[in-house]
Amino acid sequence: MAAFPRFNVDKPLWDQSSFSGRLKHFFWVTDPRTCIVSEETLDSAKELVEQYRIDKEPPGTTWEQVVYAKKLYESAFHPDTGDKQNVFGRMSFQVPGGMAITGAMLQFYRCLKTTTLEWLEPEMYQKLRESCAGREVPRYVYFNKGL
Repeated sequence: MAAFPRFNVDKPLWDQSSFSGRLKHFFWVTDPRTCIVSEETLDSAKELVEQYRIDKEPPGTTWEQVVYAKKLYESAFHPDTGDKQNVFGRMSFQVPGGMAITGAMLQFYRCLKTTTLEWLEPEMYQKLRESCAGREVPRYVYFNKGL
C-alpha cells in the first residue's frame, strides 16, 4: 500500500474546467521526451498503472513513480483499445516530427531530396490517423476543389 493519498489514474491531474489546467495537461501528455523512452519502460509503466488501478502496486511505490507511469501510459497507449501506439502516431511526436519534416522541406525545396520528404509527411500523418482510429483507415482522401 502506498504512503501517499490515492488518486484516480484515469482522470487528469489538473482541473479541466480551467484553461490553465487543460494547458498543463496538454503539455504534460504531449511531452516529446516520451518518444525516446524504451519499450520495456513503456510496458512497465502500463503494468504499474494497471496494478495501481486495482490497489496492488508494489510496496515502496512513490507518488512520482505512479505519476510518471501515468504520463508514459497516456502518451504511448491508445485510450480506447489500450494498444501501444507506433511512435509516429503518438501526439508527443507530432510537434517535433512535423517541425523536422516541414523544416527540411523548406530548407531543401530545390533538390531531389524534397520528393522523399513530400512522401514522408503524408505517411507520418497516415500513421497518426491509424493510431487514433485504432484500426486501418483509407489511405488517401481526395477533396473536390472544383478543378
